Amino acid sequence: MVDTYFSETIALNQVREICSRNRSEFLEYPGRIDNGTDGVIVVTSIHSRNPIGCIHVQLKGGDSYLRGDSSYLNISSEKVKRYREIGRGIVEPYILVYARANKKIATTAKF
Repeated sequence: MVDTYFSETIALNQVREICSRNRSEFLEYPGRIDNGTDGVIVVTSIHSRNPIGCIHVQLKGGDSYLRGDSSYLNISSEKVKRYREIGRGIVEPYILVYARANKKIATTAKF
């Protein structure tokens, strides 16, 4: 079992990889300040590589977010409310990205 810090590091690297494959970039906020966002994805134009927008990202990792053996996330309604409030305060899109240490696919939810 991988602890939360390392699970979130794996999630961070997966997001970076997905962004790189799609000609975008993930910029991590320093020190992972617990303000509800861990970084931002800078989305670039396919044609010019100029920035055209950004998406704020909250990363989660670790098996504690899963419902038993299923692939469904187990996030309390209180946390969902908190993420929605954070998202409402941000003009750009805000998403939650969950990644498992032993999987290559990240799950996202938009708030």
